[in-house]
Amino acid sequence: MSTEPEKAIRQAARVLKPGGLLYFHTFNRTPLSWLLAIHGIRFVTRDCPSHVHVLSSVLKTQALDAIFHLAGINSRQWRGIRR
Repeated sequence: MSTEPEKAIRQAARVLKPGGLLYFHTFNRTPLSWLLAIHGIRFVTRDCPSHVHVLSSVLKTQALDAIFHLAGINSRQWRGIRR
């Protein structure tokens, strides 16, 4: 797991073909994601390493937009329950 999203996105931009698409999923940093993605998953998968789901790794879409822009990737669509 990468705790450096900027580095991971820069690497994806480096290997992405011109005109290529990058699909990924992440949780938006909200109270609901904190409850479900962080604590809910820990409850269900008790043998999961403690560093896999940490709130500091969950970014808001605005922060991801900025990281994508700096990496030279144009974000075209965000889909989810809430933005």
